[in-house]
Amino acid sequence: MLILIVDDDPDDREIFCEAVKAIDPKCTCLQAKDGEEGLVLLTEKLVVPPDFVFLDINMPRITGWECLIEIRKDERLKDLTIIMYSTNSSPVDADKCFSLGAAFLPKQSEYRTLIQRLSEILMPDGGRDAVHR
Repeated sequence: MLILIVDDDPDDREIFCEAVKAIDPKCTCLQAKDGEEGLVLLTEKLVVPPDFVFLDINMPRITGWECLIEIRKDERLKDLTIIMYSTNSSPVDADKCFSLGAAFLPKQSEYRTLIQRLSEILMPDGGRDAVHR
């Protein structure tokens, strides 16, 4: 499984990738430091699209929202499973995610909770529906 995390906070990216590896050591977790780098990876560098893309909403240069809109415009990427990943857990943001074809996952303050939530998403019996709870 290939996962891309796009987040401007290096600590959040590292913790996220550690949690992914704890769930499935065979997973590859790629990191991008902002929306611009994430778009370059998706459109120019990756031969195979990731199984999941996690986008932080609040990033410099290109926000998660802008990145999501650009991804959805690209015919090759329009069906990617994208999960907006943010410290902001506003119902308005969650609704906006769904209306733009993405799911929403609030960032978890506890590592164990992060692993639990990611397990629900990444495991074959979890999938996209797990982030709607």
